[in-house]
Amino acid sequence: MRRTVRQLADAIASVRRQAVHAPGFGEFLAVSRISHILIARIGIRQRTHIARALNVVLATYRVNAHAGLTEVAGQHREAGQ
Repeated sequence: MRRTVRQLADAIASVRRQAVHAPGFGEFLAVSRISHILIARIGIRQRTHIARALNVVLATYRVNAHAGLTEVAGQHREAGQ
């Protein structure tokens, strides 16, 4: 009798799982690995896009990064004329 009840309980659980379309443990791992790879690829694309924009901005600031005092004074005098 217990064996029959156990089989019936397993059958009901199986039907409920199929009705909800819940993935098994192996399927869950496969899906989660794929989604992490896709998320990583999106992140890399965004980083290169942002890095390109930052590279341009940083390059414009880097031009006068080593300006000496004489260059700054000369530019100030030119602006005042």
